[in-house]
Amino acid sequence: MTLALLVPRWDPEHPKGCIENMHDLALRRDEEILAFMHSDVTDLALNWMSQVEFFFDAHPNCGLLGFGGALRLGSPDIYKRPYQLQQLARFGYFSAQRDWHLHGGFLEMPMRVAVLDGFCLCFRLQAYEEMGGWDRILDMGLMFHGYDTAACCMMARLGWETWALPIKCWHRGAAASISSEYDRWLKAQGINGDAEVHEKAHKVLYNCFKDVLPLEVR
Repeated sequence: MTLALLVPRWDPEHPKGCIENMHDLALRRDEEILAFMHSDVTDLALNWMSQVEFFFDAHPNCGLLGFGGALRLGSPDIYKRPYQLQQLARFGYFSAQRDWHLHGGFLEMPMRVAVLDGFCLCFRLQAYEEMGGWDRILDMGLMFHGYDTAACCMMARLGWETWALPIKCWHRGAAASISSEYDRWLKAQGINGDAEVHEKAHKVLYNCFKDVLPLEVR
């Protein structure tokens, strides 16, 4: 299988939300695997690409995989009580990140998961196209946060499996979302900081995925 590594980067000259950047990178790509990875992911295992290609080839029902994921997305009482942001929390997170112990458990072998962390999202092209690409996620009203959750919920809705692989790496995290350039860009659009974007994303996810949430892999 062929793999395209697509790394969205914040461009202060032409600022765009993370999802729009990924959408642009995916245009006119026809590789069998589209691997979207944050620019602050380092110390990757040297053979990570071949591991991803082999796994997709050996698991035809896998539509999406990443390097860190959780077994459950959403609290059991979601939609049974008034909305709270915390109802969309993830539970049982595993990875082989260098600082895995700060986030959850250590991932020793490939594991089916409910939701992935967005620092690495590798789509089977067929699953990406069935999802409607990042266009579909943008149409929901998301712009920066929540795209990883939305993608995993779309995989569940479409009947594709989502997996986490034990790829050693280090994700420093939050490089773009805490930058002054990003904050100025938000304020120019009438958005009062990243916290507002984060809160809106949770409400979008809550309203759009009532058919699959809570999502759990046993």
